[in-house]
Amino acid sequence: MPTFIFMKSFKLVIILIMGPLSCFCQRAYLGEPEEKLQTLEKNIFRIIFTSPLSANRETNTFAFNYERQLQGAFCLDSKIGLGVGINKFGSSKSPNQYSFHGFGSIEGKYYLFLKQRKKGGKYIYNFTSPYISLEQNLFTNALALINQVEKEAFEGATATFINLGYQAQSSKLYLRAFFGVQILYSDFAKYDANRSLRVVHGGASIGYVF
Repeated sequence: MPTFIFMKSFKLVIILIMGPLSCFCQRAYLGEPEEKLQTLEKNIFRIIFTSPLSANRETNTFAFNYERQLQGAFCLDSKIGLGVGINKFGSSKSPNQYSFHGFGSIEGKYYLFLKQRKKGGKYIYNFTSPYISLEQNLFTNALALINQVEKEAFEGATATFINLGYQAQSSKLYLRAFFGVQILYSDFAKYDANRSLRVVHGGASIGYVF
């Protein structure tokens, strides 16, 4: 029953995130020059902040992001940066707990309906579209701590996910929402070796496109 309740809540959060994002995508062209409506740049550089749906599964991340078009609707997306756990982990009474982690991700994306959207004259600037992907991500154990002991901090892992997402770009603003199901993982936990990680993840991102 708790798992069922969690899945219902998870789906509701995704709907609440992706509904407004979808509306944004449909209206984004209003502020863009006509020639940008269907532009797909081969190399895209961003800096992005991502907030996860589950704080014990992943941390907030600040990352440099490079996305490269491979062919047609296929892209390779890589991220490297810093994961930050804030006031979420451990039993300490301190109101200001922080843990800092190395973060990296590589993701093969396929943008759904891209050809159809392009033929229909839809806004697809820099892959503004739903997508499916295979992602490998990694969070290290704590590299630095503030007001927290190591055994209470977020512990890292590396995992493989199949994701569904929706991303959009308008001018220099980048938005994304995603969720995924874990298919493989390796745990780095030292203090909670028998923990059970949720097999789903998700989150929302906001970023700046260079």
